[in-house]
Amino acid sequence: MDTRNILLDRVTDLDRSQDNKMAWAEARTYCETHCIEECDIAVYPCSVLGDIAYLVSVIDRVAGSDFAAGWVAFSPLTGTQADDIMQTSAILERLARNAPQLTIGPLRPDSQFWVATGRPAFPERRHYELDAGAFVDAGVRVKGVHSTKPSAFGIFTSTGICDEYGMWRIYLDMNENSPLYPRPWQTWKVEISSHANIREIASAQDWVHFVDEYSIVKESYCFPDWHRIAEDYDGVHVTLQAVAAVEGIPFHAQAGVIPPAYWGVESTFWLHWCFTDKSLREVIHK
Repeated sequence: MDTRNILLDRVTDLDRSQDNKMAWAEARTYCETHCIEECDIAVYPCSVLGDIAYLVSVIDRVAGSDFAAGWVAFSPLTGTQADDIMQTSAILERLARNAPQLTIGPLRPDSQFWVATGRPAFPERRHYELDAGAFVDAGVRVKGVHSTKPSAFGIFTSTGICDEYGMWRIYLDMNENSPLYPRPWQTWKVEISSHANIREIASAQDWVHFVDEYSIVKESYCFPDWHRIAEDYDGVHVTLQAVAAVEGIPFHAQAGVIPPAYWGVESTFWLHWCFTDKSLREVIHK
């Protein structure tokens, strides 16, 4: 199977929920528990939250697939090839219409949430309070950072939707028994500075152009140079449409191949501390 077929199958999975019984069941359960309005779950969890939950479930399986482990055997795509395939997706078209702030952007700065979880594999970063003193700025050079989604600095927020705390929190609710993200969960709302400069990534083409513009090369692979990016931007918003198009996919770049990125959910990666205020909204204990 070539890489193009990976995305063609992804569109099929996204738009034929009845045939993807596991993902459909997870979305249906979430929809029944969280949707305020009645959902037509007899056919498909068709509310905004139901659509988002279903997409979370489908995309989550990409990171755990055989393709994720053996991506070097697959030929890279261009951003245009990926976008041409993904633009046929009915669920993404529906979400672009009903939840544009998540799906295509631009970022909605008044609805950003950060969720802290326990991370037993990373005890040095196990803190549960959003604090400027603990924030590692992307301007601080960290040795050996070659990553499409770094974790050694910055933080990630997601955009709230339908009175929920964003896609990352939806992911946690759908994987509440995962040992990777144990409770307690602390959900914070953050207020974004009006001076924050945000780079929008709303498609596979946007992603490839972004990496090309700020590429750092290691062994013919191209990565975003986050330290250079931090000279121009405070945050990078990766929309749901972009996540669906780039998740797990290698791409052609001017200086080599961009390895697969695994963003998972709509996210904004904050390179600098741009929060003028913060408030703790919820704590979920064991």
